[in-house]
Amino acid sequence: MTYSSDLLAQARILAKLEPKRPRQASLRRAVSTSYYALFHCLTADAAKFMLSGNRVHPLRISFRRAFAHGTMRKACNAFARGSPPAILHEAVKHQPIPTSLCKVAEAFVDLQGIRHEADYDMARSFTRQEVLDMIDLAEQALSSWKSLRSTLEGQTFLVGLLLYDKIAGR
Repeated sequence: MTYSSDLLAQARILAKLEPKRPRQASLRRAVSTSYYALFHCLTADAAKFMLSGNRVHPLRISFRRAFAHGTMRKACNAFARGSPPAILHEAVKHQPIPTSLCKVAEAFVDLQGIRHEADYDMARSFTRQEVLDMIDLAEQALSSWKSLRSTLEGQTFLVGLLLYDKIAGR
């Protein structure tokens, strides 16, 4: 199992921890954990793509710290709309962004948004079903990502996640 798979499994455990009346603390942690499953998968794949070879493993760990949640959200918003910055669109020869990649990007934005609510909005209550739906969304995004990770479009997306602010002129 990968770390992302472990996180999703942990999120499901948390969402179902109290059988009758789930505690908000359990549900909130499950939401946050499902977001981090996707976040860590994408940053790990980016590090593997951009730093290859076994000897650079310690570098990969440091490299993953360069990813900023806000930058990743902006990049995902652009990809979800099918309109990445021109330099990234040129990299994929101006082909349309695959629908599956748009959905992964959209899931990232949705999961990050609900993670912020879970972590910071104490007036917000979550239902078990709502949380299970978010976990399912993360699981679907991870499943779709598996077929995209080694494609030109997927690799372009990974570059965008790191460099969006620099290449979008912001």
